[in-house]
Amino acid sequence: MPTPAAGVETATTHSGTNTSGQYHIEVPVDNSAGPVRVNFDVIGTLAEAGHNGSDAIAELSGSALVPPAAETYFHDPAGNVTANWRWYFTWDARNQLRTIQTSAAAVAAGELNQRL
Repeated sequence: MPTPAAGVETATTHSGTNTSGQYHIEVPVDNSAGPVRVNFDVIGTLAEAGHNGSDAIAELSGSALVPPAAETYFHDPAGNVTANWRWYFTWDARNQLRTIQTSAAAVAAGELNQRL
């Protein structure tokens, strides 16, 4: 696996816990200073389920953005959430949500810049 960029951690683990057909693995991440992107590779093996009785193997690579350990929510005078570390929210005069925009902090941490 390539060397991760600054602010990116790589998770390496060898086994998980099977719960109702799904695996759960806790990966320690230091997000005390802010959000952290974690890269991961998942390799699953099913014994004797492949061609001619060989093991079947599936692989998946991905990443997850872990939010900061401490998060602050900002509100307008009507009590609507206007921002957190990941999103900016705008509301109309009737307190209806109008837009959601990726925050600068989230973009800097590797999130796509989106407007919903």
